[in-house]
Amino acid sequence: MPGLRIAEYYRPAQADFEAARGCLRNAELEPAELDFWHAKIDDESAYTALASGDFEGATFLITHALAGIRAYAASRDTDAGFRVLRATLHLAVAYACRGLALPLRRPMPTLRDGATGPDLHHARRRIKEVTLELSGATRYQGGLRREALLLGSQFAASGDEALQLANEALEHSPYPYQRAEGLAARAAAHLRRRSGAAGLTDALADLEAAGTDLTASLAGARLADERGDGGLKAQLVALGLAANLAAREVKAAAAALSAALDDQALAPYHEGLLRAFGESADSAGVGNAWKSHRRLRVQLGVDGTGPSTPARLPDALVAAWRSRSRQLSAD
Repeated sequence: MPGLRIAEYYRPAQADFEAARGCLRNAELEPAELDFWHAKIDDESAYTALASGDFEGATFLITHALAGIRAYAASRDTDAGFRVLRATLHLAVAYACRGLALPLRRPMPTLRDGATGPDLHHARRRIKEVTLELSGATRYQGGLRREALLLGSQFAASGDEALQLANEALEHSPYPYQRAEGLAARAAAHLRRRSGAAGLTDALADLEAAGTDLTASLAGARLADERGDGGLKAQLVALGLAANLAAREVKAAAAALSAALDDQALAPYHEGLLRAFGESADSAGVGNAWKSHRRLRVQLGVDGTGPSTPARLPDALVAAWRSRSRQLSAD
């Protein structure tokens, strides 16, 4: 999701934002400038609040930021349109996450058609307004419009609408990383539409191309240990799991999950991937077929009967993973 590329750092980011607020307490700025800087920090920090599931806190931060930005623009007789649109888009995400009771952390689940409610309706309306407002965007504003299109696809009311918005975002994605994001959004839309075998084939093709583009985005990286966007990589894995399970390719899905759990670069996303696998397995109705994958059972510390709990599969998998991790730490 745009704005949270490196999800494993959202907790340290919260401390950094508090440190920034601390710096302002000692800043020698006139009141209007001080209020503006507080508004900027509030707006920027809202996504970290959403990542931790603090929906009310994020909504307050952005609402306060919007008021501060508008007040500063009025006092300086300047145009704050771009900042207002950007904060409005952040507010839409806050409403969408609250409406879905969903922290803003990858891997994000694929929305099901029919999801609705006052918060989600408000979020969709605000996202559409921002997208339309930026329809003739200049180059430096184009990135915000592309972000709005991707968010519109993520929270769209139907798979058809999600596909349309993802395709439009791809039209404005000239760089490999941008294409990877757009292709991930389009793959999710294909999965939502569930248009038979062709739809699953299209989703898997988009995911393969997205993986290639994500790897290409690291070409020429200045840092030798540059890992890229682990969150987007985890998103691609989660969508691949969903596609394989929908196609009843349970062994392929279990093997992909097992490989992801072995990948330490994806460690911050392991529990999210386990939840994604569990949700997709439940949705596809594949039963206990995944338990035939021996390596996955070993990683989870379960026998052939799987987790023994009345909990839903997503929770049971995470509980087994945590229990196994505690055992390994104690050894």
